Amino acid sequence: MDDLTVHGVLGKSIVQVYTVEFQNRGLPHAHILIVLRAGDKFSTSEHIDQFVCAEIPSSIENPRLHEIVTKCLMRGSCGIENLGAWKRANARKCFPEKFQLKLQ
Repeated sequence: MDDLTVHGVLGKSIVQVYTVEFQNRGLPHAHILIVLRAGDKFSTSEHIDQFVCAEIPSSIENPRLHEIVTKCLMRGSCGIENLGAWKRANARKCFPEKFQLKLQ
């Protein structure tokens, strides 16, 4: 949080709120809301891409990190190829929506 709020790696923060939660397996995750001053806000997708990415580490270049990410941070497919997993999660979370192949 210091990097974001004190050191301003994304820009000058004028408001910040966050909470850290622990999931069933004990892994922490954070919900963070940061408001940047107007001059520091992201204005294009290219600007966002300079700071944000979501990639699975290479199993060849970094096998240990790849294993940690795929084992601990991914829930698996919820698409048509694994409909059973979606139905189990749906029942557990009490979502009323029906499964859809495409969002409308």
